[in-house]
Amino acid sequence: KDKRIGLNGIASASIGVPKVLNGSLNMNLREGKINFFLSASANRSGGKARGETERENKKDGVTRDFFNQVSSNDRLRRFTSLNYGFDYFVDNRNTITIAHSAGGVRFNNNELQQQEYLNNVKNPEYYGKRTSIGNSGFNWNNVRLNYKHTFPEKGRELTADVTYNFVKGHSNSEIVNTYSAPDGSEYKPSATVRNDGKNRRPQLTFQAD
Repeated sequence: KDKRIGLNGIASASIGVPKVLNGSLNMNLREGKINFFLSASANRSGGKARGETERENKKDGVTRDFFNQVSSNDRLRRFTSLNYGFDYFVDNRNTITIAHSAGGVRFNNNELQQQEYLNNVKNPEYYGKRTSIGNSGFNWNNVRLNYKHTFPEKGRELTADVTYNFVKGHSNSEIVNTYSAPDGSEYKPSATVRNDGKNRRPQLTFQAD
């Protein structure tokens, strides 16, 4: 809704650690009764998250066994968005806006866990290794038609909007667990888990105030 005549805009970019990249562009062009606008952005961030767990399991106050775990999770997140459209100033009291926005989000996770299963005197019974690879994300689209009328009385206005939203998402992961005895032999068979998911969410909204 910028009312300045001509072309106005701003661009920005940044870089950081770990794995941080950001950029954005906002532009506005007002000529006569039409105001064009556009904004776009892209962001990326990531890094490794590390964790350690040391657990002592007891029953009735007596130590039964111990469990230790060290994990490393390499994460990457990406976001993109685009919004554009125009305002048409019919006269000084009536404005029509048509706009479209779209974007997407992506998450990637690669995790490694090293596990120790110890008896009550901390001698190793067996070891575990867990690898997990997962990614998920969604895309969205939004189309808007807006009408605004301002009355002579200050603070009084009429608005009417039609909005269509569509979101489509997905997720999938694969987890592999392997187990080995202290001498390096197989302690028990490995196990693999795979998950896949999809979703779609359309929505149409009419609103008047």
